Amino acid sequence: MNKPNKLIAVVEDIVKKFSPISIELSELYYKEKPNGSRVYAIRVKKTPEIQRLHENLMNELRQYFTHDCTRNSLFSKTGEEVTEPDYINKFSTLYSFEAFDPHITIRTKEAAGEEILPLKFVATKVAACHVGIMTTCRKELFTVEMTTKRYIA
Repeated sequence: MNKPNKLIAVVEDIVKKFSPISIELSELYYKEKPNGSRVYAIRVKKTPEIQRLHENLMNELRQYFTHDCTRNSLFSKTGEEVTEPDYINKFSTLYSFEAFDPHITIRTKEAAGEEILPLKFVATKVAACHVGIMTTCRKELFTVEMTTKRYIA
């Protein structure tokens, strides 16, 4: 089995043990970049289920991690400027487990969408994506459905 197929199998084994997860998009926030511009994101309320999924994925995929991602590793279209992927290279040591901050990075130069927050929905699948500008998910590589049924009375 080649490496991509092994990765998919590992993710499938983990995700299929999870029921669909209730997600709440709770707030719009930003990080200021050194040049003064802002990178906006929508915070996902951290729940025990999201944390457990994160930790299971991190633990089982750790053997496949590298810490030498470069700009050329990222998905970009002709003419797009991508920044150094320091966040990616440092994710497992600085931004995971207790420091995990579930969020959705959005590519906007100003605040947008606050009026619809909080927004709740149920996630039924996990997607692996090729990372692009500002660590956004630019190209879906594969998805895995959560298959365990959870009955709510």
